[in-house]
Amino acid sequence: MEVPVKEVIGFDLGHGETAVAKAMVPSQADPEVLEIYGEKSQITALGFHRQRGVLIGREARTLPDIKSLEITFKRKPSPDPTYRQTMRRFMEEYYRYLKEQRLIDGNEATCMFVGCPAGWSETDREAYQALLQEAGITRLRVVPESRAAFMHARDAGKLTVGELRATVLIIDIGSSTTDLTLVTNFREAPLDFGHTALGGGLLDQAILARTLASHPQRAALEDAFQRYSFHRARCELLCREAKERYFNQEDAYADPQSQVEATLYRVNQQWLFEPIVNGPIIQTLLEAPLPELGYQSWKEAFRGIVQEVKQRLDQQGTQPAVLLLTGGGSRMRFTWEICEATFPDVRVYRDTEPELCIARGLARVGRWEVRAQAFQEQVRALCEGEEFHELIKARLPDLIARLVDPVVEGLLRQVIAPALQAWRNGRLRTLADLEPHTAALAKIWLNSAEATQQLQGQCIAWLDTVLADLAPPIDHICREFGIPTGIFKLAVSLDVKEVSLKDFTIFTDPALIDRLLVPLVTGVIGVVIATLLGGEGIALLMAGPIGWVIGLLVGLGVGLGVALFGKEKAKEVIAALDIPLLVRRLVLWESRINSQCEEMRPQVKAVVAEQLQRHQEAFDTLIDQVRQLLKEALEARADEVLLLIQ
Repeated sequence: MEVPVKEVIGFDLGHGETAVAKAMVPSQADPEVLEIYGEKSQITALGFHRQRGVLIGREARTLPDIKSLEITFKRKPSPDPTYRQTMRRFMEEYYRYLKEQRLIDGNEATCMFVGCPAGWSETDREAYQALLQEAGITRLRVVPESRAAFMHARDAGKLTVGELRATVLIIDIGSSTTDLTLVTNFREAPLDFGHTALGGGLLDQAILARTLASHPQRAALEDAFQRYSFHRARCELLCREAKERYFNQEDAYADPQSQVEATLYRVNQQWLFEPIVNGPIIQTLLEAPLPELGYQSWKEAFRGIVQEVKQRLDQQGTQPAVLLLTGGGSRMRFTWEICEATFPDVRVYRDTEPELCIARGLARVGRWEVRAQAFQEQVRALCEGEEFHELIKARLPDLIARLVDPVVEGLLRQVIAPALQAWRNGRLRTLADLEPHTAALAKIWLNSAEATQQLQGQCIAWLDTVLADLAPPIDHICREFGIPTGIFKLAVSLDVKEVSLKDFTIFTDPALIDRLLVPLVTGVIGVVIATLLGGEGIALLMAGPIGWVIGLLVGLGVGLGVALFGKEKAKEVIAALDIPLLVRRLVLWESRINSQCEEMRPQVKAVVAEQLQRHQEAFDTLIDQVRQLLKEALEARADEVLLLIQ
């Protein structure tokens, strides 16, 4: 039996930086960002030291005597053995460090959630997951980074519930790519256009190339980079740091004479490398054509994909409620200025700590998935439990009682009275023909729109009582998972237009009404027809009216001669007589039929009630059907409210 997950690790293995966060499943507290070597975010770097062996992050970047250094190595999985070895070693070392420092338990109750670009296919994700598990991490899941960004914004209170249920456009500007994703009801749809090479890493390389081009020892540096690739990697990392410092304080470096204070690095202990970055230089690089972008500039390429997504959404008639900017590139002011200009009527939100939000979001996604699965299992257990069945079955007498009055009213007004009128007017030859004719009218009426409407009203009222009985166990489940109890309500009453809770609104769902009521009403009508028209039901109903008419005929002297045969024989004989039309009209007239039907109401009601109660077994199949319908409706509602699980 699999051990339940208690600890979720959000692992944001980025092309440029890596961050890790932890969330405990039973808790609703914010995920804790885990510090590696005293820092919350580490450069994605893997080095090999002559004495210490494999190093990651800051140590791989700064310690002397590095034999090799790999950076920017995250990409789609491939069979390339060098790539696979780099990824495996990086994950192994990170996992070892987290366990040794007691930052994570790393046991069977620990599950790691690793992010990937939203545009990766399911096959890519599965291959990536299998590759990372080679590092000895058996409980590991790969999920889209866009989902993590979305979940982090949700739990951080940056998105309202109404916005969560609408459409959110996520633009993730990473180190290697810019991914666009539409999320509606937590279902992401990656947008497959734009430049997959549009990432912040292009600027790092551009800064490196510009600094190198103006360096007095350019030839010596280029030779060192060629001989020892780790020198180039370290210089590129310094360029990235300088870029980030600039975008954190753009206004401070607007003057051409200013320069970002950058870390210095001595190549081969001889030549000093210092990135040269200020406002004018960055603007020049952002507007320079780049071969990787089809000779568009960085700004042009970004503006182009934002405008293209706007055009496509306009063509689809889709208006995002929020545009969520994430990734390290979202720190660049011009990116959200372009978004605001392109989507003037859409709220643009960007995280203040983009380097940490994906790790936190992955931890939130992992905790949410574990709790969502547990929530669905509890709802399923409730619906499949014996208590659920007994609860519905216990309400069966109430359903039968509710059916009696509308059935009696319909039988008197639409069946018995018209049948008596048909005999009175000569459309029926004998009183014996009255019973089969009445049965036919009863079947027609019970299948009519009027009867359906009348019985539907009673079924709605009955379902409301069943749902009221279900409310306590459902509310208990909701409270356990942080879901507002009123959210889970199944609204079937047609006079309930909507139920609002904060900014979450449940409208009476016509599909739900059809799904529950149509089969229920159809089943009720079938049971009533089988009970009343099958066997002795209709005979008992007609015993009163036929006996009453025979009594009136005897009172007029019709059939006195046959009374010698005995009372029952006399009824049979009179029922078989073709009574003259004049006599019929003397016995029955319109008001007399109506008044007599009212007098017979208690008798008919007693017969209908007795027949339905005697045949409760006929409702057993119906109860099983209701149970299945409610189970499907509750599980569908559970799927709808999953997003609200904390």
